[in-house]
Amino acid sequence: MNNTKAMATLLMVAFALTACGGGGSSSPNTSSSNSPGTGGGSNSSGSDGSIAGRLDGSYASFNSSGGGAEIGRLVESFDNKNKDVLVVDGKRIQLVYPGISAGKFVIANDVVVGMNLSYARYGAYLGGKDIYLYAQGTGTPDKNMPISGTAKYAGIAYVKGVNYQESGVKYNTADATANFTVDFGKKAISGAIANIVDINKKPANNIELSGVINGHQFYGRSLSGTHMEGDFFGPNADEIAGTFVNMGAGFGGAFGAKKQ
Repeated sequence: MNNTKAMATLLMVAFALTACGGGGSSSPNTSSSNSPGTGGGSNSSGSDGSIAGRLDGSYASFNSSGGGAEIGRLVESFDNKNKDVLVVDGKRIQLVYPGISAGKFVIANDVVVGMNLSYARYGAYLGGKDIYLYAQGTGTPDKNMPISGTAKYAGIAYVKGVNYQESGVKYNTADATANFTVDFGKKAISGAIANIVDINKKPANNIELSGVINGHQFYGRSLSGTHMEGDFFGPNADEIAGTFVNMGAGFGGAFGAKKQ
């Protein structure tokens, strides 16, 4: 498909929300390592639109029945040097086309892309056998990670719910707010995906997320069983992005937020 045709199919979406709540404090998450093959690896800047430094990130996936959930780090794909290209099951998927920009999400060809960050992309690929959630970009060098102080990060999230129901209402897809507090000295991160509504505009519970920081990565699991994986992106921990999944309740999502 050429760029003109692809751009013509792009649709700006303010998603009506789904998904559900969690809560509690975190403990380190034991992540799956068998990702379907989303890109990472070493690279340098160039005329092909690639970004300087390696691609870092995380993924989560589950099937259309809410089962088979997994979450982990991105498997390296050394030929992918561009945060705007996603690799799933060997398929290269263009995330962003020239001339297209947005403050929230863009959807085209079964791909959802969060557009509010400068150093990372995140969202979902809905064209495979599983629901695939991703976050990838230029990870903050570990030597540039702050070792003290706190910071606030604010942004948005995409949520996909399959099995979660409340009062007979089944949640579908959504965009919501994502707000986090980071304590660099304690190597801790906590926050919530909030302002979630279902397809009938009924409010859903917040999704509480928390975890520990290791280098430029973070991970955790809430008391309700919601697993999270993510990274700090940009030269100086300018942004965060990550994925989350609740294997029991059958929902997941991806978020991106900027330092305030």
